[in-house]
Amino acid sequence: MHIDFGFILSNAPGGAFAFENAPFKLTPDYMEVIGGVESPLFEYFKILLIQGFLAIRKYIDDFCDIIELMSRESQLPCYEKFNMKEFKDRFKPSMSDGEVR
Repeated sequence: MHIDFGFILSNAPGGAFAFENAPFKLTPDYMEVIGGVESPLFEYFKILLIQGFLAIRKYIDDFCDIIELMSRESQLPCYEKFNMKEFKDRFKPSMSDGEVR
């Protein structure tokens, strides 16, 4: 698994496309590895994904503080188009854990 922080913060692959708004990408190759939509592994994957998302939501303000500190005087291109509100909204802060599930 690979996390591209530039991509998470605002940079699209290749720089020529608009920032991806898809909340999550699950490729056909990955689906094949976990056995498809009807497999027990896919059900387990969904449970872990939800648990991970709920866990990270608790720290969104801390992540935003860190990003703000890192972006100050930064020349990195990932901060050029970065929008903190859009980033924070991706974590659905106004929804309860039950609604997010």
